[in-house]
Amino acid sequence: VNTLIYNVTQIVLLTVCSISLAIMLSKVNNRYLSATYKGIIILPIFLSWIVVQYIVFAFLSVDRGIINDIVTSLGGQEIHWYSEPVYWRFIMPFAYLWKNVGYYSALYVAAIAGISTDYYEAAQLDGATEWQQTKYITLPLLQPTVIVLVLLWAGKIFNGGLGDWNAFYTLPNDAGALYKATDVIDTYVYRALKKINDYGMSTAVGLYQSVVGFVLVSVSNWIIKKINPERALF
Repeated sequence: VNTLIYNVTQIVLLTVCSISLAIMLSKVNNRYLSATYKGIIILPIFLSWIVVQYIVFAFLSVDRGIINDIVTSLGGQEIHWYSEPVYWRFIMPFAYLWKNVGYYSALYVAAIAGISTDYYEAAQLDGATEWQQTKYITLPLLQPTVIVLVLLWAGKIFNGGLGDWNAFYTLPNDAGALYKATDVIDTYVYRALKKINDYGMSTAVGLYQSVVGFVLVSVSNWIIKKINPERALF
C-alpha cells in the first residue's frame, strides 16, 4: 500500500511542480539569472541519497537538529522524528520532490523552448494575457511530454520511489519504528533477503513488478489511444 500511495503522490507532485517551475523559468528573460536558477534547482539530482540522508538528519536530529533547535527556542518540546511514523508520510514525498523536481523541470523547459514563438506572438496581438497564453498554448503543447513521462512512471508504479527505492531505505536510517510509514516492496524484500537469503523470493517479486509495470503501461497507452490516438506511444 505504501508503495502505491507514495508513487501516485510523487507522480502528481512531480508533474504539477515541475511544469509550474518550467513555466516560471521560461518567463525569465535575463540569461544569467535563468542559468543560475536552473543550476540551483537541478543541483539536488546529482546528490546521492546518502548525502540527502545527512542533510535530512541535520534538520531532524533530536538533540542537534535545526528544526528541534527552533522548536525548543520557541518554548516547544523536542520532536522525536525517527520514532514518529506520521511525520514521514510527508517527509518522504517532500524529500523525493526536492531531489528530482529540478531534473524534470529541465525536461519541460526544453519542451517549452521547442514551442514556436509564432503562437505567442499571435496570441499577444489578439490581446491574450500571460495566463491565457499558458492555458491555451503552453499546457496543451506540453501534453506529449507529460504523457511520455507518466507512461514511464506507470511502469514503475510498484517499485519503491518510482524505481529509486534507496530513498526509502536510507532517509529513515532503517529505523524499525518507521516501517509502518516508510516500508515499500523493495525495502521489505531487501531486508528479507539479508535475513533469510531467499533469492527465489526476490527474483519472483522483481518479475511481478516487471509484469505489473508492463500491463500498466499497456493499459495506460490504450486509454490514451482511445482519447487521442496521436498522443499514444504505440
